[in-house]
Order: sequence, then C-alpha cells, then structure tokens
Amino acid sequence: MEEHECFYCERGETQKGLMIEICELSASRVYLWRNQFFRGRCIVAHKEHRRELFDLSADELTIFMAEISRVAGVLSELYSPNKVNYASYGDVVDHLHFHVVPKYIDEGEWNQPFSRRTDTSKFLSEEQYAIRVGEIRERLEA
Repeated sequence: MEEHECFYCERGETQKGLMIEICELSASRVYLWRNQFFRGRCIVAHKEHRRELFDLSADELTIFMAEISRVAGVLSELYSPNKVNYASYGDVVDHLHFHVVPKYIDEGEWNQPFSRRTDTSKFLSEEQYAIRVGEIRERLEA
C-alpha cells in the first residue's frame, strides 16, 4: 500500500468514522475506537508510516512498545478489565498499529478473539465519547 492511500497518514474522514484521536505521544498517536463494545478499546498507531515492528530501530521499538504499554496501563486503571488484549494486523491497513482491547469476563466475547460482528456494536453519544476521550487523554498527558 502506498503512503498516500493510508488512512493513518491521511487522517481523513475514513479514519474519523472509525476512531477519535485522543492524543499524540512521542512515537505514536492514540485513538479511541468508536465501537466501544469493549469499553476503552484504543488504537496506538505509529506516527510515521511503518509497516512492521522490524522496520523500527531498537530505540524506536522501545519507545513505541512503551507507549502501547502506557495506554494499556491507563485503560486498566480507568476501566478495570479482567485482561488487556493486544492485536496488530496489517493486511488491510498497511500501517504499524496495535489494537489495545480491554476484555471483561461478564461483558461478552470472553475467551475468544474480539470480532467485527455487527451484533457486537456499541456506539456512544458524542458527549459520552468526549468524556471517555478526556479521561484517557488526561492520564496519558499527566
């Protein structure tokens, strides 16, 4: 995929339809996934168009992974999941990014990978998104 076709690089309407930018960190941008079936689900995307972890220098990799860990820690602090799952794909969106997915025993899809089924959708009001984005941003920027 060419860089100009990447919605993480373009930061346009396609991306905004799926996620809301929370903040920018040293190596990444953090987004709240609009479908909040998994309360607190975020995306941590590298700020530069990179495809693979091995495309990063050792220092870049350390910083990027530390930021993913930091986001997971904030989500754990805020929402008390039973487990935080991590997923990195790239066959469709060829940009290095991780889904950071809090999982809850009593809230569905426990003990299985998260899915894209339409019956697992939970969209919030704009006010609810603003609250969730604000509380995550506040802790990440502290």
